[in-house]
Amino acid sequence: MEPRKRVANLATGRRPRHGRDRLALRRRPAIAPLLAALTILAAGLDGRNAAVADTIGETEAVVRTVTGTQVNADQRRLAAADPVFHDELIETAADSASKLRFQDETSLTVGPNSKVTLDDFVYDTTTGEASMVINTSRGIARFVSGKMRKNAYSIRTPTATLGIRGTAFTVIVADDGTTDVIVESGEVVVQGVQGPPQVVPAGLATQAPRNAPARRPAPPPVEKEAEMAEMDAILLVSAGAPKATAPEQAGELRQIKEEAQTIRKSGCSC
Repeated sequence: MEPRKRVANLATGRRPRHGRDRLALRRRPAIAPLLAALTILAAGLDGRNAAVADTIGETEAVVRTVTGTQVNADQRRLAAADPVFHDELIETAADSASKLRFQDETSLTVGPNSKVTLDDFVYDTTTGEASMVINTSRGIARFVSGKMRKNAYSIRTPTATLGIRGTAFTVIVADDGTTDVIVESGEVVVQGVQGPPQVVPAGLATQAPRNAPARRPAPPPVEKEAEMAEMDAILLVSAGAPKATAPEQAGELRQIKEEAQTIRKSGCSC
């Protein structure tokens, strides 16, 4: 190449188009499509990582029709070992139930015809940050606390806010929002829509009506215990739990369920 042309090419940034250069350019991959593909892949990985990060536990048992619905997402049918997520609504149909296990080992059993929202869950073993907020708007649910400190839990219903000092209790919410709390172990502090809170010890129960203070602790009503027995029976009998596989055990559990349904229909005169 002449010196004058070489200088001109250097000044303008142009390169001579020899045959070898043109062949290299044809073999060079297109950069724009490659970058676009990498962007899409990164977005997919971010979405998958976000979904994993939002997972707060999983289903241990699912009987019949149990669904989960996240914000801005379609409703999904749950099965055993499915993940559950922050801010997800869990719903059960008639004769259906589910048991959930959270990352801190808290367990939540949801009985038939129930609606429970997993409003908030934080459990960081590194920083010690922990909180759990569950909203039970209808039906029956049993809570057994896990590794979080007791004041990290808040259970809410239409007529009550519950703080726990113990490990196991059941919440039953009627269609009008009236809430019954039955404590099996430890203590639960129940704040109604008005009046002072009630501290409910193990073996006793309280009720939080719509327009009145929570009632003083008393033995749980028989019909409420029957609802608890029905929930347990659905899980054990219908799910085919290992302890219920023998014919005599399965028969006994079915009898419990039938008795519970009879009590609920007829009411308790005691």
